Amino acid sequence: MSCPRAARWTWPPRRTCARLLEAVRRHPAGIVVELSGVTFADCRAVGALVAARNLAAELGRPRPVLRGTPPPVARLLKATGTHHLFTHHA
Repeated sequence: MSCPRAARWTWPPRRTCARLLEAVRRHPAGIVVELSGVTFADCRAVGALVAARNLAAELGRPRPVLRGTPPPVARLLKATGTHHLFTHHA
């Protein structure tokens, strides 16, 4: 599994998609993605999260948990139909 080309961008921290995929590979119990500090996200952010979710599914691991999702990011996930792909915690 690799990052979609569109997902290779800067979103704090840098190289987010590659880091998410590496975290999925290294943590068989699953990962938690803390989003509370995110002030901007676009379809590339969704691409990175979906790539991490797809890799987790491919490896038989739990889907990523999104924590502290700000309202604009939650709206983006719902608008793109990807909200249901993740576990959400406040």
